[in-house]
Amino acid sequence: MTVCFEENLRVNEVETRAAAAPRKGNKWSEWFPVLLLVGVGLCLRLFKIGDHGFFIDEVYTALVVNGKADPELIAFDSIRPLYFELMKFWTLARQDEVWMRLFSTIFGAANIALVYQLGKMVAGKKSGIYCRNYFSFVSNGNSLQSTSANVHAWFVFCFAWIYLSHRRP
Repeated sequence: MTVCFEENLRVNEVETRAAAAPRKGNKWSEWFPVLLLVGVGLCLRLFKIGDHGFFIDEVYTALVVNGKADPELIAFDSIRPLYFELMKFWTLARQDEVWMRLFSTIFGAANIALVYQLGKMVAGKKSGIYCRNYFSFVSNGNSLQSTSANVHAWFVFCFAWIYLSHRRP
């Protein structure tokens, strides 16, 4: 009779350990919808990206990249030197409106995944999904800023990336 009791203890101990062990979920089941929405968001941002001319801040970016901007104005604008250096490298291939806007568009679409991760980290998975969907489809300001040749989408990407990579567990 004691043998059966010991066996039951061992079985229960194994079952308890298995239940207490963290389950590894399938990462694809969580990240596939996110990546799908990033792709949809990128397509929406690319739709009619070159239908209008440059706005004034995009003209300033193009002038700085081409080295034709006022040096005093560039010295005053010391916030974005890394962005301008990246844009100079990006425009080595082409220098038309669509190509210059594509740099920000890629980062704007990648921001969808980062906003999902931020929302999930701060308030849970449902909030992350809500933030991701809002950022993908509803936020007109985000869509406009991420299709302009300016620093906004890149800055949001860098800020979110740094925040997520230095968060405490």
